[in-house]
Amino acid sequence: MDIAGQERRANIVRPYGERGVIHQEVALRIKTAVLTNMIMIQHPETGRIVVQERVKDEWGGITLPGGHVENGESLLASAIREAYEETGLTVDKLELRGVVHWCREEDDARYLVFLYRTRSFTGELLEDADEGRVFWAELDDLPNMNLSNGLMPMVEALVRDDASEAFAEWLPDFSAPMTVL
Repeated sequence: MDIAGQERRANIVRPYGERGVIHQEVALRIKTAVLTNMIMIQHPETGRIVVQERVKDEWGGITLPGGHVENGESLLASAIREAYEETGLTVDKLELRGVVHWCREEDDARYLVFLYRTRSFTGELLEDADEGRVFWAELDDLPNMNLSNGLMPMVEALVRDDASEAFAEWLPDFSAPMTVL
């Protein structure tokens, strides 16, 4: 292999180069992304799920527990932390069920939600949290509730065994139609 071929191969194998500098080709692919999680905590005996009547910000209504991934935190650790902070329950045996992502056209930024489900938890459910009232609900009752924008496609991705992704355009209120894949 000639020198140019070796350099091209090195760029593929070591995209950060010899000195840790990001090569231009890689730098052009770096996107802004907001990383979040959502957790469906389902009671193993009743099948009911934990929901939250969110009042804290613009994404109000009934939703599932979840939040942002903090710097230096793994996706799984963030889901466990958010579940505890918002519900008082310590969850384990989380199952990654899929990813929801929105894309903002003007700058190609992404908003990603990693969807987890568990039937394993300990502790007592909080009656009220900073984010809003927390309670158990029947999964079948969700369509009749005042849901946060875009929640039902995320729930669909969480419960369907043949779905692992949902996608939509990123609008400030998350009201764009979502496709479950």
